[in-house]
Amino acid sequence: MGPKNINYHHVSVSCVLWLTSCSLLTVLWALLIGLIATLLHASFRIPNLKARMNTFREEFRAVWRNYSEL
Repeated sequence: MGPKNINYHHVSVSCVLWLTSCSLLTVLWALLIGLIATLLHASFRIPNLKARMNTFREEFRAVWRNYSEL
């Protein structure tokens, strides 16, 4: 059966807690890496977004001028 001084209930509980904490750490790391990747991606995309917004604004002003002249 095994040594008498080992309480198998405590061993199983500690194994479950260890596996749970490893799972939580893995999930937290994955979320952190995903957040960092998203922020890096957004920081590289911001100049392109600004250029597109400026283009849209200029096109909107041109259309607005055309309607106001009518």
